[in-house]
Amino acid sequence: MKKVLLTFALCLPFLVHAQSRLSTNTPQLPASKTKAVKANRVTTDQDVLQNANRSKSLSQRTAAYNPIGSVIGTSTYDLQTNASVSRRILKYNAGQISVVWTFSGAASPWSDRGSAYVNFDGTMWGPQPSVRIETTRTGWPAIASNSNNQEIIASHDPATGQYNLKFNTNQGIGNTSWTQTTPLSSKGAIWPRATSVGDNLYVLNNHNDTGYVEPLNGMKQPMYYSRSTDGGITFVDDHIIMPGYDTARYTRGGGDNYAIDANENYVVVGLAGFTDDVAYWKSMDYGATFTKYIPFPFPFAAYSDELTDVDGDGIADTLDTNDSSCDVLLDGSGNVHMWFGYTRMINPAGSPDSTFFFPGTNGIVYYSEQFDSLQIIAGAVDCDGDGTLTIGDLTTNGTSGDQGARYRTSCLASMPMGMTDNAGNAYCIFSAVREGADSTANGQNYRDVMVTWSNDGGLTWNPEQNLTNDAVSTDRFGSEEVFANINRFSSDGFMHMSFMADPEPGTELTNGDDPVVSEIRYARFDLASIISGAFGPCGNATVGFNDIASTNATSINAYPNPASGSVSFNFDLNANSSAKITISNALGQSVMTIANGTFAAGSHTVNANLSTLEAGVYFYTFTTENSVITRKLVVTK
Repeated sequence: MKKVLLTFALCLPFLVHAQSRLSTNTPQLPASKTKAVKANRVTTDQDVLQNANRSKSLSQRTAAYNPIGSVIGTSTYDLQTNASVSRRILKYNAGQISVVWTFSGAASPWSDRGSAYVNFDGTMWGPQPSVRIETTRTGWPAIASNSNNQEIIASHDPATGQYNLKFNTNQGIGNTSWTQTTPLSSKGAIWPRATSVGDNLYVLNNHNDTGYVEPLNGMKQPMYYSRSTDGGITFVDDHIIMPGYDTARYTRGGGDNYAIDANENYVVVGLAGFTDDVAYWKSMDYGATFTKYIPFPFPFAAYSDELTDVDGDGIADTLDTNDSSCDVLLDGSGNVHMWFGYTRMINPAGSPDSTFFFPGTNGIVYYSEQFDSLQIIAGAVDCDGDGTLTIGDLTTNGTSGDQGARYRTSCLASMPMGMTDNAGNAYCIFSAVREGADSTANGQNYRDVMVTWSNDGGLTWNPEQNLTNDAVSTDRFGSEEVFANINRFSSDGFMHMSFMADPEPGTELTNGDDPVVSEIRYARFDLASIISGAFGPCGNATVGFNDIASTNATSINAYPNPASGSVSFNFDLNANSSAKITISNALGQSVMTIANGTFAAGSHTVNANLSTLEAGVYFYTFTTENSVITRKLVVTK
């Protein structure tokens, strides 16, 4: 698949050839479940706030019994993106980690919504946030840093009616005192992305008004690019239109269908879109000028709900396209890596109400600038080995007026994000529906976080591995891991990841789910384990994440495990702390409290009689003042 340079003319025959169906070895659904579903436009904050019928009572059900990761925060607002996942985790060379997410502690319409921030200072995580950092209701935080080690969080503010971006800057890594500014013009700014190199700060955002037409390019709701050279104090480029981003190829922008990355003097902006090209812009002069490339063109320029008839026979054709989620990454040599979710679409009537897509499509597509190649590299996995995917109807098709458990136009595999390491390996995590993992009996499958990797610059990719399922139970323990994001580069041999653990597949905002409290979790994964394939395509009960210990808790283990009759819990504390050990079943129900009190610094052993427990899989949770660690316990008879 040859990329198309902006300076070259795009001829229709090439585009038709480029849209031939991608070759894939990923498992697919049976034909009976590959139905087309109407594609709906993204909902903005104003739509939510004006919809009084969405007000519901908040359920106290949480995903606290999920066995993967340590809880670093919560949110009742469970939509963290409309398509592409923003890189909301920063890993610093000195060991600190900062994580942000869209937070709310209230029920719809989430009046306290804003940016949550938590930091690991190299020794312990800070307290879980209970309020937003901004002074007004905001959302969609994007985090970057400058040469003074100040952290900058950009978020959109809908309160004034004319959206703008709020920039909050602290006084150093981990500092929780924020100074709020508005250095950019308003321009209806929504859904920001940010990255930085030194004091060069690069920002993307969309225009929120569905009826707005940009005079510079004639597009509705366009994507904008802004650039600061002084760490976000002022901007030398304020809501710039990228070259070649105009009505010759586009009709309107989209929600969260873009990504940005920077490395040294290189900057890359990636853009997807359900009925648009997959394109990227690359700069080699710190974001001052860009050249556009189109590795995966859409067959119709500036598509506007016309009949998808490519071959001119008067009959609508089904087209390969993207699901609007994408990520871009620059490696150490300045080469662009790009990933996007794969889907198919059709418009059989040539009208705005007849644009459909196929949510049962399965695949993550990868493009390499170095090799100028396009390939499907991963997807949801056939865990039961029957040659097809067993996925519930609501996950793949939904019903009339209901998106089931899907995320916008996402398909079985979506929301990719890339990373490289100091050995030159490339990694891609993504969200994938897990076969057989229904939330209840309603056909809504849970999603897990998957990973694939390449050791040859992206020419070939290794089989998928499941990072967040332990391959013991098919009911997924009542939680969905989604909206995962990772550090862009690993120098310490680990993949550092934050994600949302949601009790319900899908979201309240788009799927009408019951209001619940979702958890924001952190986990780190040993790259050596990923490279060895230790996690496996459907998870591995003997391999787990590596948590970062807090000041109070350094470790806990159960011996023997599996256990029969009795078990001993051995744990260490670096300081005096309250501590509690509980055992829960696979449904998250607490069945036993082993210890609950104050313990002195040092090593401790607590014994438990398991004679009242049936044989099966359980989880023990060790809670101290600053940490929650959950591990699996197998009971035998």
